[in-house]
Amino acid sequence: MNPKRPLARRQLDVLHVFSSFAIGGAQVRFAALVNHFGDAARHRIIAMDGNRDARTLIHPGIDVYYPKLGIQRTDTMGNWGRIRRYLRKTPPDVLITSNWGTIDWAIARLGMDVRHLHMEDGFGPEERDRQLFRRSFTRWLVLGKSDVLLPSRTVERIARKTWRLPAKNLHYVPNGVDLTRYQGAAPAPLPPGEGPVFGTVTALRPEKNLTRLLEAFAILR
Repeated sequence: MNPKRPLARRQLDVLHVFSSFAIGGAQVRFAALVNHFGDAARHRIIAMDGNRDARTLIHPGIDVYYPKLGIQRTDTMGNWGRIRRYLRKTPPDVLITSNWGTIDWAIARLGMDVRHLHMEDGFGPEERDRQLFRRSFTRWLVLGKSDVLLPSRTVERIARKTWRLPAKNLHYVPNGVDLTRYQGAAPAPLPPGEGPVFGTVTALRPEKNLTRLLEAFAILR
C-alpha cells in the first residue's frame, strides 16, 4: 500500500423502506436529500407495493439499487422471514423505515444488530381522528430502541405520550422549504377582490382535512 495515497472514503450503505415509492411528498423530499448529498452514501430502496415511480426524481449518477424480496401483502409471517434473511445476508449500515406501512421491517429486525431509524410523517385515514391501540402498542414494542424522526410537535407528543417511546430517541426535524428557489420570481397575479389570499398544495385525501381550511376561510369572510 502506498502510504502517500489517501484511503478511499467508504460509502455509507443505507437501506430505505417505503410502503410505496410512488411520487408523493415523502418521496420528493427523499429524492431531494439524496440528490443533495450525492455520492456520500449508497442507497438501497425497497417499495412494499413494488411501485418505484419516484426513481425518476433521483439523479442518474447517484448509486441507487432496488432489491426485490418477493414481499407478499397477505403473507405477514413469510415476509418477516424474507426480511430477516435479507438483513442477515446483506446488512446495511442503517435501516430507515417510513410510517406504519413499513412496520414489518421494524418487527423483523428485532434481535438483530441493525441500526434503525424510523420516520413518521403523519397518519392515514385509519388514524386521522384517533390512535389505534394495536398500532400504538406495536410501535411501543418495536421502536423502543430505535431513533424516531418526527416532523411536527403534534406527532412528537403522540410518540412520547401515546406510544410511550423514550424522549431521548425522538428527534423533531420540521419539514423545510428552500426559499432561495423563489427569490426574484415574479409574484403571481392576484384574483380580483379584497382581503388576504391563501393557497394550499396537497393531495385531496380526507386526512388532509381541507374542510378545516374552508371553515377558516368562512370565519375570515
